[in-house]
Amino acid sequence: MGSISGFNSSLTGGFSEGDPVSASKLNKLASGFELSKTQFSDGLLFQGGPSGIPYTTQYPTPLAIEGAPEQFQVKMDGDNLYVAKGRVICRTSPNGFTGGCLREYDVIQAGVWPLDSFVDGTDANSPWVDNGGYFTLTPPEGEELVQYGVYLILNQYQIAGGTLSPGVPYLAIMPLAGDAWTKTEPFGDESACDLQRWFNLFEYKSVTVEIPTDPYEVSGNFEESQQSKLQNYNCQRIPIALISWDSENSVWVTTQYAIGTLTIPYGAFYSGVFRWENTDGFTPPSWFSTPYYAGAQADWEGNFTDCAKWDGTGTQPTQNIPV
Repeated sequence: MGSISGFNSSLTGGFSEGDPVSASKLNKLASGFELSKTQFSDGLLFQGGPSGIPYTTQYPTPLAIEGAPEQFQVKMDGDNLYVAKGRVICRTSPNGFTGGCLREYDVIQAGVWPLDSFVDGTDANSPWVDNGGYFTLTPPEGEELVQYGVYLILNQYQIAGGTLSPGVPYLAIMPLAGDAWTKTEPFGDESACDLQRWFNLFEYKSVTVEIPTDPYEVSGNFEESQQSKLQNYNCQRIPIALISWDSENSVWVTTQYAIGTLTIPYGAFYSGVFRWENTDGFTPPSWFSTPYYAGAQADWEGNFTDCAKWDGTGTQPTQNIPV
């Protein structure tokens, strides 16, 4: 049997000078080599053996900024978008226009987000929404202008069975000018005004009373009915931040519009009395039976082609804070 001049191995002890070359020694050396190979396991990169290097994670580490983020603060970490949890104050009056109740909400998850972008977190105590999760944005391949908006959206009505509760504010992350963005924009043609108008309907009948024994007559309008009617559906949307792709520097640029506890003013507006005479020739406006923008309202509640929406199961993305 031959011998070897000798070398050391921190993994196996190696050979000493003059040791015979044996199968058992070679097998031990081969085993040590296998231990030292870099391998993948459960998302970790490691090197085995007594003098191996420390392991490192393959997955992105959670975004860390100095101190706790402000409410609704938006940060980009590469292509990953993080939004801090926040509180919203608003008046909620589901399917009504009576003033409703003042409520406070904690926004802890997104209600709308770009398709295939969501990565959930695992830290329920994280200051970022979705347990410290994030939303991966896809940069354009060329110099195309790509922008995403971070919003609070709110709708007081529900007519088509949507999964977002009426009167509750939700966090929405949407590509600008996309399907979700278009359908959540306030309805109507008054520069995206969010008013939901309602009237007191006053139905009357003209009546004249003559007194035959005296040249005297009384005429006037007699009330036949009164009721309140919503003239138009509408929604509200508050911009929090804009994220734009800078093709020259290949980075996402964030513009923060609002931060901290946010308040959404009530959008219902009393427009006065709508008087109409009950005559054979009168045709009531269509909103007497169906408020304007019913189609837009159904679209708001429905599916979006470019964004996912909370499906109504599991944890509520927006949590009501009891008074």
